[in-house]
Amino acid sequence: MKLFLIIALSAPAVPMFALMMPLVIFIPPFYAEQMGLGMAAVGGIFTLGRLFDVVTDPVAGIIMDRTQKRFSKRFWVVMGAIPLSIGTVQIFFAEPPGDTASLMVWIVVLYAGWTLMSVGLYSWGGEVTENYHERSRVMGAIQMANNAGTIGVLLVPAAIEMIGVEGDIAVLRVQAMGVFILGMLPVTLLIAWFFAPPSSHTSKQTSPLLPALKDALGTRSLRLLLIADLAVGLSIGIFTSLTLFLIEIVLSLDGAAGSLQLVMLISAFLGIPFFVYVAS
Repeated sequence: MKLFLIIALSAPAVPMFALMMPLVIFIPPFYAEQMGLGMAAVGGIFTLGRLFDVVTDPVAGIIMDRTQKRFSKRFWVVMGAIPLSIGTVQIFFAEPPGDTASLMVWIVVLYAGWTLMSVGLYSWGGEVTENYHERSRVMGAIQMANNAGTIGVLLVPAAIEMIGVEGDIAVLRVQAMGVFILGMLPVTLLIAWFFAPPSSHTSKQTSPLLPALKDALGTRSLRLLLIADLAVGLSIGIFTSLTLFLIEIVLSLDGAAGSLQLVMLISAFLGIPFFVYVAS
């Protein structure tokens, strides 16, 4: 598969994952402090939002499987961008004082859009080729787009921190990251819509959820893979959630969280080609 096609397919991952970094690191303390909701309320809201996301992921997969003859994965990625954009506007550009009910509603809307985009994109990436090594390259490209989006969105607060603009730095960097995400969404979606390759195959039949899960979990190799993925996800989630508090409160490096996160993510980005080579 040509490199350009792989890049076009992975393009929507840039704004998708650019959203995740501020949502985990910058938005919780922003709503706890600047919006006045407190850490307990914000932590509870984001926990409920993630639990909602856990439920909607398999539901989205079932819907996409059942409607694959009518709607392509390309369609679902674009449809997911609509609630994701609305949620981003409402969360990143909210005016104080904050409201817990409003934040909960928009978190759910945002995660619903994220689910449609992520499930659609990853399944699309797995269907564009039946070649094992090409799939590794496609997923590697999506991961690189993930890191590129995360690095790009962190350049925004890092620039604000370095320039030292006037005003509340917490508010400015959240709103600037929101502008970056909303600006990248239409550009990357247009690239994927017009230039990414279509799915090379579709399933001829679908299985009910519970029997499918039973068959999948009955495979030892898949169980080990899921356990490893859970362990990695937990470690990354805990680390990223506490990073801002560690840097700016524990280490007293006020206004340096964006810059230090950027250094770590560039290191991760540079390591991706090596692991794609190993996987191939």
